[in-house]
Amino acid sequence: MHPKISVVIPTYQCATYVRQAVESVIAQRYPKECVEVIIIDDGSTDDTFDVLKPYAKQIRYIHQSNRGLSAARNVGINAAQTDLIALLDADDYWLPDFLSDASDLMGREGEHLVTCDWFESVNEELAEVPFYRKRHLERVFERSATAQLNVGLEANILVASMMMVHRAVFSDVGLFDETLHFCEDLDFFYRCMSANYRVALVPRPNGVYRRFRPGGLTARIDLEKARDRVRVLSRYRNRLSKRRWYNAVGVMDDVGFREALIKGSYGAAARHAVSLLFNPLYTRAVLSRAGNRLAGLVKKAQNTR
Repeated sequence: MHPKISVVIPTYQCATYVRQAVESVIAQRYPKECVEVIIIDDGSTDDTFDVLKPYAKQIRYIHQSNRGLSAARNVGINAAQTDLIALLDADDYWLPDFLSDASDLMGREGEHLVTCDWFESVNEELAEVPFYRKRHLERVFERSATAQLNVGLEANILVASMMMVHRAVFSDVGLFDETLHFCEDLDFFYRCMSANYRVALVPRPNGVYRRFRPGGLTARIDLEKARDRVRVLSRYRNRLSKRRWYNAVGVMDDVGFREALIKGSYGAAARHAVSLLFNPLYTRAVLSRAGNRLAGLVKKAQNTR
């Protein structure tokens, strides 16, 4: 007996990639009658609608005015007709056994949050070794929710696209925060683990996550994104290392300083500059990285002589 699963795919200006996401769901080795695919088009003005037309009988297509990723995900979650909800972003895709492996682990172990290992794609270059295996993170998923939260607060190790969530979790901790335009997935995962929901791992790699692609949210480094990250981390300030906190604040001030200069907002630029002066952990890290890059360039130049 296979449990029914809803796959929620929010999309915005992602016509280039959304077909691959949908095809990866259709290609799952899981009974088709047990899967509903919900696409939430968050006001795209590209060719998304035309790209999805051939799948009209295989998907539920919901169009809305642009409200952001969190709102689009929440619309899909609320529209889902099943207890098991799998999240997939339109620019990522699964390998054929994701639904089977995730639902099996969830049912066998009574878990409420399940993820899998995945391959990272940077500018369409696919990593050869799965993310968790490469970083020796598999054992993190054997720990308690509290221990997982402590690890997650120091490094971003979870991605929404590789997650299956039981509806009870949303009922308990709430949906994605629609006031956040970035880091909404981190915020959700932190709330889950704070409520004692641990994340279980399928060690087999079952998906591809595009960390950087042209136009993607993860490729953007702007003040709004930096502020949202600081806002999320500030809720756990007493549990963060100094390095993590001051790096997040430093990035915010660094980006804010540059954006303010471009806009001619010299007062704001001065405030960010003063904040950076009182953030030695961040400035030392930036200088160290710059020194390493410079040393690398010098070495490369010497080798080409």
